[in-house]
Amino acid sequence: MRSGDIVTSNAFPEELSVPVLPIRNSVVFPVPIDTPLRVIRKNLRSTMDVVKDSERRWFVALAQRDPKLENPGPADLYSVGSLMCMMDCTTTVGQHDVEMFGLSRVKVTEWLHRSGVMVAKVRLIPALGVNRPVLMSTLRAAALNHLGDISEEFTELVEECGNLGMLSDLVATNLPSPVEIRQSVLEIEEPELRARVLLRLLGGHLEPEVSH
Repeated sequence: MRSGDIVTSNAFPEELSVPVLPIRNSVVFPVPIDTPLRVIRKNLRSTMDVVKDSERRWFVALAQRDPKLENPGPADLYSVGSLMCMMDCTTTVGQHDVEMFGLSRVKVTEWLHRSGVMVAKVRLIPALGVNRPVLMSTLRAAALNHLGDISEEFTELVEECGNLGMLSDLVATNLPSPVEIRQSVLEIEEPELRARVLLRLLGGHLEPEVSH
């Protein structure tokens, strides 16, 4: 998938049952670009094996509340996460290296267990489209000012992105903030509000938009 493609939840069923991958010390945002992930925990490698052998290769990435837990249960995970698609999975001794991209925000509605793998029924959160050119321009400038030295790829993606929701998620993915703050950003469904929160976190200033 090209980095500029936007995946909307309208293309999927309203509810899905998918394997769950707990994420510690980070929050995964549903950005539709190829993203690497290294899975080391044995029980989670088993989950990735299930995903790899499935037809759609979809799973939900949920952040852990306590990163010290090796085998978190449903109560140890946040209920809002990202529906991801596994593009590739390379197995070496003691680890799986996964290439994935984001599909949609989701919220867990019910927990299921199948053959030792955590599975959840999730509701897709629609990706809302809004047109706020001044807000987008200001967030882009703040991101490049504070995060532009992360990589040339990040800079290119931020400069080319024309969707406020995706731009916000790109910025939030690279935000050097605690998991709790990044998770709170993930849980904001409205792209405009999400962008304004990120702008405050980055210390940017938004000029008022002029109505025509």
